[in-house]
Amino acid sequence: MQRRAIAVRGTVQGVGFRPFVYHLASSLELGGFVRNQTGGVTIEVEGDERSLETFVSRLVTEPPPLARIEAWSCESRTLRGESRFHIEHSEACSVGAVCITPDAATCDACLAELFDPRDRRYRYPFLNCTNCGPRLTIVTGVPYDRAWTTMAAFPMCPRCRAEYDDPADRRFHAQPVACPDCGPKLILADSHGERIETSDPLSCFVQALHAGQIGAMKGLGGYHVVCDARNAGAVAELRRRKHRYEKPFAVMVRDVAGSEVLCEVSPLERNLLSSPRRPILLLGKRHPCGIDEAVAPGNPSLGVMLPYTPLHHLLLHDMEGVPLVMTSGNQSDEPIAFDDRDALARLGGIADLFLTHDRPIHVRCDDSVTRVIGTTESPIRRSRGYAPQPVPLPFVCPAPILAVGGQLKSTFALGSDSRAVLSHHMGDLDHFEAYRSFEKDVAHYERLFGLRPEIIAHDMHPDYASTRYAQGREAASANQNIAPDCKDAEYTHASACHPERSDVFSAAGAPTGGSAAPGSFPPVRAPAALETFPRSTRSDSSPTVQAGVRLIAVQHHHAHMASCMAEHGLAGPVIGVTFDGSGFGTDGAIWGGEFLTGGYDHFERPAHLRYVAMPGGEQAVREPWRMAVSHLLDSNAHCPSLERRIPAAMVATARRMVERRLNSPFTSSAGRLFDAVASIAGVRDRVTYEGQAAIELEWLAASVPAASPYPVQLGGAPAAGPSPLIVDTRPIIYAVAADVAAGVSKEMIARRFHSTLVDVVAAVCGRIRSATQLETVVLSGGVFMNALLSTEVEERLRIEGFRVYCHQIVPPNDGGLCLGQVAVAASLVR
Repeated sequence: MQRRAIAVRGTVQGVGFRPFVYHLASSLELGGFVRNQTGGVTIEVEGDERSLETFVSRLVTEPPPLARIEAWSCESRTLRGESRFHIEHSEACSVGAVCITPDAATCDACLAELFDPRDRRYRYPFLNCTNCGPRLTIVTGVPYDRAWTTMAAFPMCPRCRAEYDDPADRRFHAQPVACPDCGPKLILADSHGERIETSDPLSCFVQALHAGQIGAMKGLGGYHVVCDARNAGAVAELRRRKHRYEKPFAVMVRDVAGSEVLCEVSPLERNLLSSPRRPILLLGKRHPCGIDEAVAPGNPSLGVMLPYTPLHHLLLHDMEGVPLVMTSGNQSDEPIAFDDRDALARLGGIADLFLTHDRPIHVRCDDSVTRVIGTTESPIRRSRGYAPQPVPLPFVCPAPILAVGGQLKSTFALGSDSRAVLSHHMGDLDHFEAYRSFEKDVAHYERLFGLRPEIIAHDMHPDYASTRYAQGREAASANQNIAPDCKDAEYTHASACHPERSDVFSAAGAPTGGSAAPGSFPPVRAPAALETFPRSTRSDSSPTVQAGVRLIAVQHHHAHMASCMAEHGLAGPVIGVTFDGSGFGTDGAIWGGEFLTGGYDHFERPAHLRYVAMPGGEQAVREPWRMAVSHLLDSNAHCPSLERRIPAAMVATARRMVERRLNSPFTSSAGRLFDAVASIAGVRDRVTYEGQAAIELEWLAASVPAASPYPVQLGGAPAAGPSPLIVDTRPIIYAVAADVAAGVSKEMIARRFHSTLVDVVAAVCGRIRSATQLETVVLSGGVFMNALLSTEVEERLRIEGFRVYCHQIVPPNDGGLCLGQVAVAASLVR
């Protein structure tokens, strides 16, 4: 006989872990106890050695579905002679340490009850248990108890209370537990918010959808707008009302079999679809797929998800398997509506009727979006079902850290001990409502996880709303003496963050403006302005001298690189290939086609794409033809077909803006290069949603076999020299324009361009390896959401002997920036 003490850390509170331990110990006839404590669970158990070994093995390999064990330890203890096992009350000090879990899809046991006429919860839209149901979206405070959730307004009936108090019941301490006698109720309302009296709101809603109407439905983290995905008239009307004319809609189907009718589904994709996370998963469409083409116009993929609440299951069941458009309840790119009054105000002009309920949502939380690239998951939007699941860090944070992310695809992170808690997706902070949610949810997470940040990491861009938030926090805490020491910066915030520096590039490094002979390109040099900055740069560009919260500004692409390093536990140094649309550079230019080297505490920029002007600044993002004009002017190439599509006066204005440096900041962006090629090839001159031109270029490229790349020219110093190596984009643009003139298909141009970028990455990484002996490469930035490019770059680099890492936990786009910011900040203050 032996006694052992086992300490378990991770997501083990509020997920049925103690009942699981109780049942496991009891089944093995072991004595002892289990209780919650700060940061985890403590177990003491005694019995014969063989049973104890079985207990420990099953404890760590068979935890409850929502539990995540991060670490555990086992020690011997003196025997007490206990023969019975029991659950002890939690320690008082555990209050601030409860790990709130993500919302989880309805489990199989609850689903069986939902459709069992003999069960008292038959067809009850809000049933749940310890293994499923709402979590993050209903929590209002700590400790995680019913009184601190939006279920506080629904006192448990005697039968629910008996289940809640019974350690042998799967609803033991399930805070949202409810039934038809004591829980939330469905409500049906018209587009004006007037309640429609009916004994069966769901049935009326179903009839309306069958009739081609558009509905708004309250889910876990917000409202969805819903219609029949097969009804062309309903889909077209939804697009008109929502002002979303081309961006694909997501579709909800009844089960995996329903998804296989619409799309090709691999075993890994099948597992992701049916997991407790229930993300929207991008799948390859079948042809024909049985839904209206306008759901995802021209798109070879379809965003598909399965029901994840009892209400969704009932709806899809009653619709008899009809696939439904299930899109975020918002206007265009606004944040998803989650407050009932706000939803009515914003969706009243979109929905014909509302299916809602009286359980409030406390945290707005949109659906997660993901896809499979190769054999691994590649997140696009990490939110419901994933957040706030902690991400383990390869180091210990020396102080509590808040990382506030960027401006687009906003997320934030709390770093403490050896983990980072990442928030749900909040949208673009350009929208005031999204920024209000950002402020509210930062404060909410700090309370939930008992963390008061001493360090705030933010993007270097001075005009990001997240940067201004961080500066406001610093000012508000200026009198608090809690700032730790920080390593010396190699340049100051004032010298690095001057947008006007984009005006001082020398003619040698700036675009030529067409002065060279057609087809010839002068030698490439780095812009002179770059040479005024040290190439070895630390991201802590604003070490605060005031007492209080310490700010650390993290360069955008350094954060991208660090996020991929952190999720794979890499110590560095590495080569970071960071391709995206835009990020504020240390020289004041807009970066986006970067090759970095370094680790968490510093980076160098040994290579990047050639700078070109962005005529109109942000307007060039919405109108790719502007980047086409700039690149054509830079490469002294011509594209008559473009000039026939775009009015001559507009083209002439864009050229003058470039030549006179009027509202035309320089950029090295790979995303803007995609835009230019897409416009020159006649794919897309204007976009209606972010990244549309690049996405459509990928669709075309993926439809044809691999093709020979365009010429690549590398200029400047070696990758480890005093000046960066420049990837000259002029030969690429010149060749694309020549292909267009020769009548080469858009598909082939797109394919050759993708092959060219693969060559570029391989050639530059090879040069960097020769100069630095680095052989580990991380791929990050929004451009690497491109499955074709990501797959072929990774394959090529592996063939050439590199170790390659891509994102699998956080998105490669700006939704993953906050993890990189935590990693950089932690490294700089250690």
